[in-house]
Amino acid sequence: MKRTHVFLLAAGVVLSGTVVGNAQIRQGTQEIGFSGSYTHGTKDNDDSRFWNVSGVYGYFVTDQLEILGIGQLQGQKGESTQGQIGAGADWHFFMQGNPNFIPFVGASYLFGVSDTPDALDLHVGLKQFVTRNVAIKYQVGYGFDPSDTGDANFGASVGLSFFF
Repeated sequence: MKRTHVFLLAAGVVLSGTVVGNAQIRQGTQEIGFSGSYTHGTKDNDDSRFWNVSGVYGYFVTDQLEILGIGQLQGQKGESTQGQIGAGADWHFFMQGNPNFIPFVGASYLFGVSDTPDALDLHVGLKQFVTRNVAIKYQVGYGFDPSDTGDANFGASVGLSFFF
């Protein structure tokens, strides 16, 4: 696990110096992305750890507002894999003088498949463009089950997004 953290940190440092020039997001742009995470959360005050992989399709309805379709799978040692599907929205902030880094905030609602609970997720992140159409997506968020089950977690993910 420590090797993974060191690798991700080194990759971030190396890629942060990359000069992309003109990476742009605008109305009509589409995004396809994949990400993964390992989360430490709580479930009725009992520590739990689980993995998560997700895929996202996004469409920019304005230069800053992206509507998302999301599908994800998550699992935990000794338990069956669960899935969720849903929708969300991200708002992007463009920084003057550096179009290669685009911060965003957003929310999503995911419907549980089978016995998986629904989830409401609030998140912030950064898209770091390594080419004009490819970005590394860093995201942290807080997700919780809106029903009375008491499930909640804080998670971080890293992924890759393609824009066209």
